[in-house]
Amino acid sequence: MIALADVIGGSQNRRCLASTLRILDLSDNNITSIGFEYFCRQLVKNFTIERLCLDRNPLSKGNRFQIFRLLLQSTKSLTYLSIRNVFLEQEDFLYLSEGMEYNTSLIEFDMSENYLERTAFLQVCQFLKVNRILKVLHLTKCNISDDGVSQLA
Repeated sequence: MIALADVIGGSQNRRCLASTLRILDLSDNNITSIGFEYFCRQLVKNFTIERLCLDRNPLSKGNRFQIFRLLLQSTKSLTYLSIRNVFLEQEDFLYLSEGMEYNTSLIEFDMSENYLERTAFLQVCQFLKVNRILKVLHLTKCNISDDGVSQLA
């Protein structure tokens, strides 16, 4: 992961890939919070990646979504982000919400297959109220109830 992150961030004179890559799908790998943190710090330096998929990676406990907040606030080219089934925890939604409030590029966000308790879902509704950029939000298999659907209206 570190070598890929270095290429994505354009370090070590590897500008070729960093300047042409638009879509990066890292789904179904074994990326943990350590690799994810390093990757996000490098991705902030990249100005070309538009679509990023991190589905079904074991992003274990740690500061992963504090880093995600930084990523959402700093990455200017990212228009699509998918974090399906990455075992989000309730406090992660606070960091996601904070990042989305200041995001200026993401227009499609897939959080499907992450269990949303009421508090977490309210965080999602909160960032939807303030974020004016996001156009598509995927919440498939997120355990949203009748009450939750009414909050979206």
